Amino acid sequence: MVRLRNRDMLLGDLMQSVTFEQIVPHIVRVFPEQKSQIPYYKEAFDILRHMEYAENGETIPVEWVREEDEEPYIHIDNCEGDYWESNLGKRLEIATDVQLSDAELAARCLWSLTFYQFSPDDDTYYERILGKPKNRYQEMAKRLKDNNLLNYARIGKSEFRKQFGDRTPAFSLETWKIIEGRERRRNRAKRMRDARQERRIRHWEFFGNVENEIRRVLARTQDIARAELEPLFEMHCISQATYHSSAYDRAKRISWLLETLTRYGGAEETDPGEHTLLVIVLSADPAAPFDAREREEASELIAYLTHRSPSDKVLWALGAKEGLGDEAELLILEAAA
Repeated sequence: MVRLRNRDMLLGDLMQSVTFEQIVPHIVRVFPEQKSQIPYYKEAFDILRHMEYAENGETIPVEWVREEDEEPYIHIDNCEGDYWESNLGKRLEIATDVQLSDAELAARCLWSLTFYQFSPDDDTYYERILGKPKNRYQEMAKRLKDNNLLNYARIGKSEFRKQFGDRTPAFSLETWKIIEGRERRRNRAKRMRDARQERRIRHWEFFGNVENEIRRVLARTQDIARAELEPLFEMHCISQATYHSSAYDRAKRISWLLETLTRYGGAEETDPGEHTLLVIVLSADPAAPFDAREREEASELIAYLTHRSPSDKVLWALGAKEGLGDEAELLILEAAA
């Protein structure tokens, strides 16, 4: 049954009125491509439920959008990209022709609120879009990308570096239109040159991502040697997942991870027969290390992960990462040759 009391609620009050189990079916139904991301939504939902908030006079409009040549859809406005505390203090402003249960409305708002990240402290999205290269492989990839742009932007290398340096180029819309027009008029020789360049860029980008993942592992533990991770450069593909508990109870941080992953599945799984290397690092804050009981729980979690994703070789270790407080972090790398 559709309940209409959500028409005059703060978003924070709505989140307190539903359980995560109630909203999961709506996330899967409305946003099926997000099915593998449910553990991240669980982390975000638990964080939101523990946040303090107060009404701030702003609203979150919820209305149908009907555009020519497109299927009508429900749009959640004034939510994406804002601070989570601010969003929780906004009052829902729902159009009269929008009929949603509290659970579905919460699911749609949760999707909108987590559009850029699943934690208010996570800035990896912006680093990926705007950040500088972090290793020599990424520097090489960026140099090749810049050269591609220079071929069609017709701006000198010195002027290009003066304007943008290591940052992502931010040309005007008019300049991008000129670049795209010149690319469309490429002759066969230039198209072949660009295709070769794109292959080289993908190669260095892959190496850059592998190097970053290796550094992440080594920054958390000394129990895995770099030499053991070097084979990652020879793999065909690598998938990475990082989960953070949001148990708000140090004694339950590992059980939170295990329950969340066993109930909601975690990252999309490839064919287990294709896995060549599985790397797992379970980390705690140095100020809140795992005790003996938690180490036993960690073994249970590792056993579940290795059973779910059988691999030719498994590397796992307990690690340390500052800033986790009373929570735990689970880093997983799955590689296929």
